[in-house]
Amino acid sequence: MKTILIDYGKSSCLLREMLEKNNFSKKDLMERLNHKSLRRINSWLDGNKLPSLEDFVNMCNLFSINMNELICYQIMEK
Repeated sequence: MKTILIDYGKSSCLLREMLEKNNFSKKDLMERLNHKSLRRINSWLDGNKLPSLEDFVNMCNLFSINMNELICYQIMEK
């Protein structure tokens, strides 16, 4: 059986890099994703939580990238 382990810290670094590369602020991202506050964005960037699947897809479309460029994971054999 295979298990996927997501590295929250590295994934948050990838998101930070995408924001920087595209000259987006946290507020810009919040507005593009139609969120009401920065709390959710900050929790992603701090590596405390992952975005919802819908937010991941929207960010991939926004940055013109695929999911593998925005999330860091490892596949483990059990």
